[in-house]
Order: sequence, then structure tokens, then C-alpha cells
Amino acid sequence: MIRKAKKNDIEIISKIYIDSRRKTYKNILPDDYLNSLTYAQGEKKWTEYLENDSNVIFVHLDDAGTITSFAASKPYRHIKKCLYLDSLHVSPEFQSKGVGKSLIIKTAEFALENNYGSMTVSFLRGNDKAEKIYQYLGAVYLNDFINYFDNTSAMSTVLIWKDLPKLINKYGK
Repeated sequence: MIRKAKKNDIEIISKIYIDSRRKTYKNILPDDYLNSLTYAQGEKKWTEYLENDSNVIFVHLDDAGTITSFAASKPYRHIKKCLYLDSLHVSPEFQSKGVGKSLIIKTAEFALENNYGSMTVSFLRGNDKAEKIYQYLGAVYLNDFINYFDNTSAMSTVLIWKDLPKLINKYGK
């Protein structure tokens, strides 16, 4: 099941976020940076994120009702009427089971319902798994940029879905 996140979901969202970043970016970002990440930082980030009415977080719940994964999005500041899939984190035991795809589709449906014409996503170079998933779902190259993390930088790529109805019709339920 997928639903919008609530304030009381922030603690588990933060844990998923920090644990996922540490694992996913292990060989992409410096260990010093990854080891410095705290759940408290995550809670602050996602509390502030959820307080902004332009932002939305969807959470996936397992059969027991436990949050396993989440997708956060906000308006993309570089293109009008474009939603930015800002963060997608799937717990390891739910990877390769369609949870990430379902969260992307739910975010795309939200975008359409709220008059967005397209949706972007970015990923750090070296996160090949994310790149393959997004491209498989039809996202195409838009641009590259440098992402900054404390005292380090990393190249990132932005992909865009220009045809949200096509994405939803092809990969939705």
C-alpha cells in the first residue's frame, strides 16, 4: 500500500533515508561524509520538507503496515510545471520487488493530478542501479550538474519524463 506521509512517519523515513544513503553511496561518496550522517539530521530535513505545502512524500507500507520505502517530490525550480522526484529510497529487503516503480508511478499520478506536465529525477554518477531503473521506465537525459556534500562534490545527472500519461499507462497497474 502507498499513502501520503504524515508527521509521525518522519522517524522511520529518516532511518530509511540515512541507512539507504550510507549503503547506496558507499563507493561514490567519502566514508567520512557518510559516517557523519545522523538520524537527527534526517528527521530535521524531512520534518522541514513535509512542512512545505508544495512538497509531498509518499510511503510504501508492507502487509504489516510498516513503512518500508518512500518517495519525496517538490516542484522543479528549473522548468515550469515540472515535478522533481527529489528522493527515492527503498529498504534493501523490498528492492527488486516493484516497490520503487510503484512509488515512481504514484508520484507521476500525483504530478498529473496537480497539473504538472513532466517529472524529473536526479542521481549521483555511479548509482548505476537507479540510472537503469529510471531509464527503463522511460526517463531521458536532461542535463548534468555538480552536487555538493559538505567538503566534497560529485557529478549528478538529471533525467526527465516528458510524457507522464505514457509512463503511467505503460507501467501502472
